[in-house]
Amino acid sequence: MNSTTRFISNILFDKEINLVSFPAKNNDKFWDSFVKIGSSHYVIPALYYKLKQRDYLRLLNDELVSYLEEIYNQNLKRNLELIKEVNEISNLFITNKIDHVFLKGAALVSSIYKETLGIRMVGDIDILIDNDQIPKATSLMKDYGYKFDRPFQP
Repeated sequence: MNSTTRFISNILFDKEINLVSFPAKNNDKFWDSFVKIGSSHYVIPALYYKLKQRDYLRLLNDELVSYLEEIYNQNLKRNLELIKEVNEISNLFITNKIDHVFLKGAALVSSIYKETLGIRMVGDIDILIDNDQIPKATSLMKDYGYKFDRPFQP
């Protein structure tokens, strides 16, 4: 594991960080790698949150802080919309007696990340539905204007 990946891991998992060896604000090579790796793993919002929580943002250059904050805020806004959609779909399914369970990101944002909505990046809504109810659920969702990246699969 390279030093940037180790640093990211230590931040995300609340490991002790030696501030003497904390990367310098002007270490562009390190911080570019930090953003590239963090972005590739969809953890930029979580990194921003953890750095802020630990009062480490003061150790970063202003441009990087602004960038991380912007990504976090965009993700927070997107997740607030996602929660509205999850609730709308759930109400639709309950009204039509369709048993369902939200999975992965949609379930996590609506439950354990409730107090920190901007941390988790979510790209879609995964739902578990009984095989017998898939045609009805698909039809209802299409009637309400939902489009599918992948169709419901039995």
